[in-house]
Amino acid sequence: MLVLAAAAVAAFVWWRSPPKGIVRLDSGSDNGVFALFDGDRRLFYAKSGQAHDIVNSVDLSNGKKTSRRLWGRRLKNIGISGGRLQLIADNGDLSPKETRYTIMSVNGDDWSTRREEPRAAINPDELLYFDTPYTSSTEAAKVPKLNDDYSLSARLAPGGVDVRLIVDDKYGPAKLYPTPSTPSSVVYTSADSIAVAYLSGLGASRVEELMPFTGKRRVIVELDGVVESMGVAGADGIVAVRAVPGGTRLSFVSLSQSKQLLDLEWSKGGSAVLGADPARKKLYFSMAVRGLDGGRQETAWTVPTDHASLREAAKFFSAMHEWPDLRWKLIGHSVEILIGLFLLAAGLFFLGTVVDL
Repeated sequence: MLVLAAAAVAAFVWWRSPPKGIVRLDSGSDNGVFALFDGDRRLFYAKSGQAHDIVNSVDLSNGKKTSRRLWGRRLKNIGISGGRLQLIADNGDLSPKETRYTIMSVNGDDWSTRREEPRAAINPDELLYFDTPYTSSTEAAKVPKLNDDYSLSARLAPGGVDVRLIVDDKYGPAKLYPTPSTPSSVVYTSADSIAVAYLSGLGASRVEELMPFTGKRRVIVELDGVVESMGVAGADGIVAVRAVPGGTRLSFVSLSQSKQLLDLEWSKGGSAVLGADPARKKLYFSMAVRGLDGGRQETAWTVPTDHASLREAAKFFSAMHEWPDLRWKLIGHSVEILIGLFLLAAGLFFLGTVVDL
């Protein structure tokens, strides 16, 4: 009986193991507010403690983890800007109203605090501009270089995308590329072009490519749902996570064909693209799943960029939402089997005793 129960549990553990190449980056539970740093070299995320939050750093090349405790503080948001880690911390109910929150800028390499200021209220948008002159607000990757002297910098704005030319680390004047609605995500598609997503209609999004050095722009694709995050997948691909009724779906879009090549059910609990590593052919995602207690649990994963791996990941992430129910069904059925075997053994023993008499 014990062997049967152990075999059932082992089968469940094997079934819920991720496919090859799909790796969870964080560990434990009570994690959240994920961000990638400096060319996707490291993942940062918060972990809730009893009296304070802990910021964890994961080296994506070797999986090594380091931590820093935010004594007496709860972390509300993490951002990456100008090679620095931006934090909004809640100082607790006992702190004065005008200093209830703190916005911080931390050097990501040595954890030293560069700047911090008190706040009476939270404004997550401040992370885009705090302690940095101008940088990409949505991409953790380094700004791609056109040559040794020139590069692009872009950030989301209420009416479109602000783009600046950087010459010798000096920022030129900003030029606004207007969009019909407030953009939701922007990524660099090459050294001289960017892609921006925005709502184009009721329940639909448009992804458009901008070429600031020529002033040209073109529509790449129209997608169902709200594109909340994007990442570059190889030389010709964009991966977009879209919010739809019931969760999120993932699109793989070809830039050259201006066409959606994949449309996959992705997550029933919510997901976002954290970044991409074209050289290693990896994408990084945050993923909300149901924990063993049925509650919401935030996780982070790396997935290969090829279509087969994305399809396998889609099946895996979609199934994760059902695991707690399946776990309890497995336990229930195992108990039923054990009770049945016990009653059968007891009946056979009783029958044998009667025969002996």
